[in-house]
Amino acid sequence: MVSPPANPLGDPRRHPRSVHDTCRRDHLLATPCPLIFLLGPLIRGAVVQLSNPKAAIVYASVFAALLPSSPPVWLYIALPLSIFVVEAGWYSLVSLGLSHSRIRVLYARGKKWVDRAASAFLAALGLRLLLTASDRGI
Repeated sequence: MVSPPANPLGDPRRHPRSVHDTCRRDHLLATPCPLIFLLGPLIRGAVVQLSNPKAAIVYASVFAALLPSSPPVWLYIALPLSIFVVEAGWYSLVSLGLSHSRIRVLYARGKKWVDRAASAFLAALGLRLLLTASDRGI
């Protein structure tokens, strides 16, 4: 019988493919899944998203195209909260979904069309902004 490694996480040079792999491996070794393996990807994802200027540009263009020129005060509170809920929910679903191999394969097959649909949507928003800029005084 092979004894478990001294480090419950195994070889530090081997990175698990997902949090699920790490927790499964820890479960086999009868040790709890360390909290850092649950929070690490969350923190890393939040830093990447917050430092990505593309997200801010997309939201700014959506707001410029769809919001009235003088939004009510309550929208200044509701919009950031709504964005947080939508973003956190979406990226949680994506990360949970893509941690399963079947879903990763399906996404890889359709990625080109998903990207094209998202591009078409953003292009339509940009076109709407261009066409209605004079009406909005932009």
